[in-house]
Amino acid sequence: MKVVELAREGDGLVWTRRRIVEHQKEPGPAVRAALADFGWDDLSGASVVGRASRVLSLPSVPTKQAQAAGSRFLVGDREATIVSIGAHGFSVLELRASGVEVFRENSRCSQGTGNFLRQLVERFGLDIETASEMAERTTTPAVLSGRCPVILKTDMTHLANKGEPRERIVAGLFDAVCENVQVLIKPSVSPKDVLLIGGVARARRVHEHFGKFAQRHGMNLLETAADDHLYADAIGAALVAAERPSRVPTLDRLLAPAHHAHLDRLPALASQLSSVNRMTRPALPTEFVERREVIVGFDIGSTGSKAVAVDRQRREVVWEGYINTSGDPVGAAQQLMRMLSESAAGNQDLVAFGATGSGREIVGSLLSSCYGIERVYVLNEIAAHAEGALFYDSSVDTIFEIGGQDAKYIRLNEGRVVDAAMNEACSAGTGSFIEEQGKKIGGIDSVIQLGEAALQAEGGVSLGQHCSVFMAEIIDEAVAAGVSTGLVVAGIYGSVIQNYLNRVKGARSVGQVVFCQGMPFASDALAAAVARETGSRVIVPPNPGTVGALGIALLTRKAVGAAVTGGMDPARLLSAQVVRRDTFVCESKKGCGEPGNKCRIDRVGTLVEEKPGKFTWGGACSLWDKGTGKKKLPDLAPDPFRERESLIEALVGRVTVARGRDKISVTDEFQLKGLFPFFATFLYELGYDVVYEKGAGGKTLKRGIEEANVPWCAPMQLYHGLVSSMADSDTRFIFAPMLRDMPRVAGESSSVACPVVQASPDVMRLDLGNERGARLLSPVIDFGAEGYASKEFLRSCQRLAESLGVNGLAWLGAYQKAKREQASFDQGCLAIGERALDFCREHDVIPVVVLGRPYTIYNSVLNSNVPPLLREQGAIGIPIDCYEVSDDVPTFEGVYWGHGQKNLRAAHQIRRTPGLYSIWCSNYSCGPDSFNLHFFSYAMAGRPFAVIETDGHSGDAGTKTRIEAFLHCVREDLARVDVDRVQSDLTNIDRQTSPLGVIRQRGERLLVPRMGEGAEAMAACLRGVGFEAEVLPVPDREALRVGRRHTSGKECVPMTITLGSLLQRVDQEPNPEQRFAFFMPTADGPCRFGVYNMLHRMVLERLGQADRVRIWSPRDKDYFDGIPAGFSALVMVGFAAHDMLEAALYDARPVESEPGSANAIFLRYQRELLDQLERAGRGDLSIAAALWQVTTGKLFGCAAILARAAAELRRVKTDRELPTVLMVGEIYVRCDPFANDFLIEKLEQRGLRVRFAPFSEWLEYTDYVHTLNGEKVGLSARLSSWVQDRILDTTYGLVAGILDWPERTRVRETIAAAKPYVREDLNGEAVLTVGGPVHEWHHGIIDGVISVGPLECMPNKIAEAQFFHVSEREGLPSMTIPVNGDPVDPAVLDSFAYEVLDSTRRRKQGLAPDPAQKKVRLRVIRPDGRVGPTACAMPAK
Repeated sequence: MKVVELAREGDGLVWTRRRIVEHQKEPGPAVRAALADFGWDDLSGASVVGRASRVLSLPSVPTKQAQAAGSRFLVGDREATIVSIGAHGFSVLELRASGVEVFRENSRCSQGTGNFLRQLVERFGLDIETASEMAERTTTPAVLSGRCPVILKTDMTHLANKGEPRERIVAGLFDAVCENVQVLIKPSVSPKDVLLIGGVARARRVHEHFGKFAQRHGMNLLETAADDHLYADAIGAALVAAERPSRVPTLDRLLAPAHHAHLDRLPALASQLSSVNRMTRPALPTEFVERREVIVGFDIGSTGSKAVAVDRQRREVVWEGYINTSGDPVGAAQQLMRMLSESAAGNQDLVAFGATGSGREIVGSLLSSCYGIERVYVLNEIAAHAEGALFYDSSVDTIFEIGGQDAKYIRLNEGRVVDAAMNEACSAGTGSFIEEQGKKIGGIDSVIQLGEAALQAEGGVSLGQHCSVFMAEIIDEAVAAGVSTGLVVAGIYGSVIQNYLNRVKGARSVGQVVFCQGMPFASDALAAAVARETGSRVIVPPNPGTVGALGIALLTRKAVGAAVTGGMDPARLLSAQVVRRDTFVCESKKGCGEPGNKCRIDRVGTLVEEKPGKFTWGGACSLWDKGTGKKKLPDLAPDPFRERESLIEALVGRVTVARGRDKISVTDEFQLKGLFPFFATFLYELGYDVVYEKGAGGKTLKRGIEEANVPWCAPMQLYHGLVSSMADSDTRFIFAPMLRDMPRVAGESSSVACPVVQASPDVMRLDLGNERGARLLSPVIDFGAEGYASKEFLRSCQRLAESLGVNGLAWLGAYQKAKREQASFDQGCLAIGERALDFCREHDVIPVVVLGRPYTIYNSVLNSNVPPLLREQGAIGIPIDCYEVSDDVPTFEGVYWGHGQKNLRAAHQIRRTPGLYSIWCSNYSCGPDSFNLHFFSYAMAGRPFAVIETDGHSGDAGTKTRIEAFLHCVREDLARVDVDRVQSDLTNIDRQTSPLGVIRQRGERLLVPRMGEGAEAMAACLRGVGFEAEVLPVPDREALRVGRRHTSGKECVPMTITLGSLLQRVDQEPNPEQRFAFFMPTADGPCRFGVYNMLHRMVLERLGQADRVRIWSPRDKDYFDGIPAGFSALVMVGFAAHDMLEAALYDARPVESEPGSANAIFLRYQRELLDQLERAGRGDLSIAAALWQVTTGKLFGCAAILARAAAELRRVKTDRELPTVLMVGEIYVRCDPFANDFLIEKLEQRGLRVRFAPFSEWLEYTDYVHTLNGEKVGLSARLSSWVQDRILDTTYGLVAGILDWPERTRVRETIAAAKPYVREDLNGEAVLTVGGPVHEWHHGIIDGVISVGPLECMPNKIAEAQFFHVSEREGLPSMTIPVNGDPVDPAVLDSFAYEVLDSTRRRKQGLAPDPAQKKVRLRVIRPDGRVGPTACAMPAK
């Protein structure tokens, strides 16, 4: 805890006193003691900053603002990068020249914090200061990754056990902490001067490490006097207090009343035990009457090693053992063999040995050296755990395996693995997490006692998903809040499973039976937590820790031949040694042909009974396979990926011949992957020298991560880095088209690109800056229904040619040549695939079609090395665009993404083709794939498949394990003798339409999702015309839990909430005969909303509810077919009127004279409005009657209600002025208070008034787009647009005139304001999210904007990226909040509110420009994609 005192000296402020005090988790008393001699009563003001600030009755300053002010005090008013490393967190604050402050901080992981460092050095009996001195003297640190502290602790222990000096380990730890923090620094865009602040910065090694980092990246590490940098936050708080003098409380009243965070209560774990079946553990034999053949399975894990001996004939377990691995897999295997040899089973005939787990290769190689390759079987732990589970229960369909540091998820179908996942670098969902937290609970002495306490508790509390270090603080807070030990302990078990479900299971389903294995499941408490969180039946095997060893023993029994008999001597393994282990790159071309695969080969040298041996494995051919037992490819097997690359290389050779002309940079990455032949040829034939940009590898990805303002998916990050590299060249243009759609594959109605691909040139143009961004050539490319021959595509080509100065018809020749080149390339790809399939059939090789977006599957960084790993394990990968799909394969109209359609049609055919299999390569944060992978899984049901996801910078070890398990399942599938029946057809859940009239005739109850309170208006209108309509209940935590139970966690949170609310409502219906129709509209993309209905149908089908619940999914142009024509006008009135009623509430409530009065008025008039809409629905809804209602302004009686409501709300308003922020973003999240965590109320509590982008804005926008696209022709269509505008103007005008609002912001004004940032060609919410705030900021209507949307929402992420530039150019305070159903961090809202309040105050005082007073002109994008002189009025910076 730091205390700083500043005093005025002339026109400035100077230090007078400062102090650092350890508060030992009792900050209040420590502060009072520290201030005892400060002359507290003489102070003119005081402020507080930090996590413990709530304990003091002082104004609180957010961390970001305090750091900014304090750092400027220390180093002056310059551009700087402020790096803070404190006990709880670390952050990077960029103080840019424009005045914009960019703040990045660590996530929920503690790696890199002071507490992380403290906890680990204490393992060696050191304090931070002693460890720092020890590390400072070390020049050869041990290499450690800055991973999870629990995992890192084990690694450090292993190094110490091997005799590694403590000082090298500690130095490596300090370096790892530095490297974790440095990830947040973006050297290419961050200010070059770097200031280190925070307690960890005191360590000399940390300071020196950052100095070297700065030097490597052309940055400069600033020095401060003595320990000034430790006080930066406190100085900032003091500066704020000096700027805003106020009376301070007396010292005896300084402490604030205790405040405790609310923790949700959970059902008791004991109540879930009825869903847990713990199998009885059979007694193991202690003696044998007759001699038996025994097979031994070793599971060598990172923390624990297990072995199981199985009777070969009887398939019975005869012995099992468990020990700690202690960082020595070979030693662990030998110790287990020693234990076996000393048992009764060890005297039997040990005929064969299996090895699995992370140490399987090295232990397997030693076993092979000792006993021969014919007696040893090595396979990954996923297959082994699945086999062990099936031994106990053949019905199991889901396996949760939780070990000490590792966790796995395995999904089975008919006894075969169809999907799997593993944790990466976090222990939060593992057994170590439980052990670490148990040590911090008073009165708990062991993990066993911890489990007992959890089961005895009458309930639990939700502790959330946190890192091990942070969880200790959450537990302290819970205890301080009076939560009993039992509830906290039960909460720990719930937290482990929540972490597991989100960090390990992720985008995968949970079946009806969950098999729980791993030593932590020795406790019933953990199994009960699984039952509670999943709702599934849980089975725990007799000994959950040895299931993997049992599985590999059983697999070995299958794999070794019957001829393998006779017992082996355990002593051979006990005396064997591994004397060498290394890797090398194979330079041979014998098995692969020119130019060679350059495979990585592992090599182990052994010494068995004084006889040296060598064991190698790896590579795509059998050249180095000396004992793994894996099937290898025949020599000169085709390599479709490499062959396709050869086609591209040949094309590049033709189109990059230099002719001394203007140069244009082109790449075949990202949006041009697959389309490169056409565009490269077209540009070349237009007369430009084409410069081909390749080399999109790890360095390019790193550059993209460093330079992008938001964390994009890996393909976009890589593209960002690639375009930045292209901008470094001297070419005149960089070709980066706005690809809106792609060629159809089978006549489907839509084939759009995802929003991120579409928006990428607009994002890049601004990120590159004015000079480099102006060279971006980004025309809009539309393919239309007829692909390369469509009029839309021809027009796109003409616009592109004209932008390059080629006018008239001269471009047609280039077009024809490019079209022929593309057709030739496409045919060449299909021929490559056909040759590969023929080879596979002829040589009995497994063909695997590699699905995914082409820019993922062809890039070795993005595809996690899948193609070479398939070859290494004896299969041939065939890329999706080399695989021909028959014309009679159906299209899926509900799937509007072009790549999704292509991949899912291929999956449909693969599923129906014997002997053919598939892997889908995806990337984390891919929006379309969060749904496509569900559809792929559905289409492939009953056939092994795999999904490989990567972030682009993780290793391929996990991928190798996954592919090994997948191919094991494939070989089992090929050995089946039963008939393979196709289980599911994606057309069953594809877009289905039922007219509203049919729903009414069948008496189905129509359920409307609660997209905010406005949904009630639609339900009232429907009831008026005879429907049994109701709005789903207000969602709550339970609805969210139900939704998460049936989804992956990667979909949009509106999908999860609506699904959970629907299932809750259906489950609560007392009449089992009641049938429902659920209103879930659809669209044609590009965002994810349009496919919600398909996933809803999938879940309902899986739950057996598909016949009871119909999904009504009208398109956004024909919602009310079969209903009187005037009904659409009534619904529009309902939405618009309710929007205005809500807007009036939000205007009045923050300044109401009597608390609660505005809400009371709103509820009363809302009820009146809904009743009136229902009455109007029973009246005349002819076109003539509706036009009369709209023209006269009566609006079916709703106008009078609105006017009275506004007048009454006006009377309860005071004259108090508040800053106003506009809430924008994804429509469901911004409209539903639960989804956005009640943000409007929380912002009001922080002194802000909220304007609300209404639901009707989207209706106005869709009408605008349909008109722009020429879809609204004829008198009736134009009339409907007039009616909509008239309703919106009338409802707004009624309320605005009474409440003194400014003019209504129209969609066309929103789109115009967005043009410098987002083109209107990008259909969807991004243009509204950016344009609305910019327009209202220009006109002085708002003082800030808060944008909300689902986590990984593509339009919201695009808007977030552009808001960086809006803030930098125009000074608009903005905050983007991605939500996933968890509470929003209050500190984020505090910081935003503080920024808005402060900037508003500064503008009123004339210290900052008013955006409504001064305008400049900014360039916008022309229709041809060039940056041109077209101007737009905008405020100056």
